[in-house]
Parts: sequence; C-alpha cells; structure tokens
Amino acid sequence: LRCTQFSDGKPIPVAQGQDSTKLMALRYSPDTNALRPFGYLYTWAVVERGICPEGWRVPTTADWQALMDTLAGSDFGSQLAAQADLWEVGALVTSPELGKMGFGALPAGAANCYGNFSYRSAACFWTASETDDGEAVSYTIESTSPLLNWEANVSKKQGRSVRCVR
Repeated sequence: LRCTQFSDGKPIPVAQGQDSTKLMALRYSPDTNALRPFGYLYTWAVVERGICPEGWRVPTTADWQALMDTLAGSDFGSQLAAQADLWEVGALVTSPELGKMGFGALPAGAANCYGNFSYRSAACFWTASETDDGEAVSYTIESTSPLLNWEANVSKKQGRSVRCVR
C-alpha cells in the first residue's frame, strides 16, 4: 500500500527514519521516487486501527494458507515475487517460477524497532493475526531463497508492507 489515510479518512502520520515506535507509515527517504514501487511500511498500530479500503481487509494466516494451497511446487516466494531487477540477486530471482502467480510482491523490506530499514532483499507482509500483545504474524519473501517464510513473533513496532484482500 501507499495509503496515507486510515479507513475512516483520518491521516496516518508519515515518518522517515527512527520514529518507528509510533503509530505511522514509514518511508525510506524523502525521495518520493523510492515510494512509487515499494509503498509505505506500516506499524502494527496502523494495521490494527484500519488501513484497507471499504470491502477490503488485512489477510489472516488462514488467507495466506489458502493462497499457498493454490500454488504448486515449493518455490512459493518466487511465484509471488515480481520485477527481478528490483531484488538483490539470489535464489529467488533465478528460480524459473518467478512471478508465475501475478501476486507482484516487491522487495520493500522492513523497518526494525530502531528505525533501520532494509529493502531490495525481502518483502515482508503483516497479517491480521496477533501472537500476543507485542507480536504479530508476518510472511516474508527473501532474495536468498525461493520460499515463503512464516514469522510468528514479529514485534508490532516494526514496519512491514500491507496487502489487502476482499
């Protein structure tokens, strides 16, 4: 997403750098050209408050499992990824399965609790599924592997991409 408003129309504070512990969308730099392909990274507080347009929602782990059930083979990450030129070179982009499903995952990366950004090496997506008060579930596609990884204990203070479903 590149959304700067909550579902109720109120603005989401946008920050750059080390303010990732607040309720906000995060971006890598003031260069808005970097925002175009990757979108914003959102803290869990934004996801929890509501970010998807009406009729859409943040997917649950069950939604991700249903998606994986439609995929053949084991290169799920490669099948969901897109635009090899944006990814760091690795097993993901050299897989013959790259982009097969049309999902279009791009390597927007993540922002950790200290405001440090990584991108071009991974696509990290929040789910609507919480682990506990401080952690939630995320799915990650990494340039070093053609697989799709499930992470159950991601700090809600991190910034991750959001993909909405109907």
